[in-house]
Amino acid sequence: MELDKNEFILWERSANVKIKFAKIAGRLYITNKRIIFSPYVGKNFDICLKDIEDVEITGRLFKRLKITAKGKEYAFLTKGVKNLLLLIKNLVKKIKQ
Repeated sequence: MELDKNEFILWERSANVKIKFAKIAGRLYITNKRIIFSPYVGKNFDICLKDIEDVEITGRLFKRLKITAKGKEYAFLTKGVKNLLLLIKNLVKKIKQ
């Protein structure tokens, strides 16, 4: 995983992501510019913070962080989703100012 110039990691943790019907295990990184998911098998993908349309917590027993960006939905299952939600909302707000 390569970071852009002036980009740094703010948060990192193991996570699973659900995209449509696929569930993928890997590591989730939050930087000051984007969200990066690095699966244990396969290619990394990222979500630019400026492209995020909505962020919310879903699920009853297992809380998931649902991110909507460019019309796609990503559901991340990881520890500390409440704090992660606040972090992402603050970063998005800062970038869109």
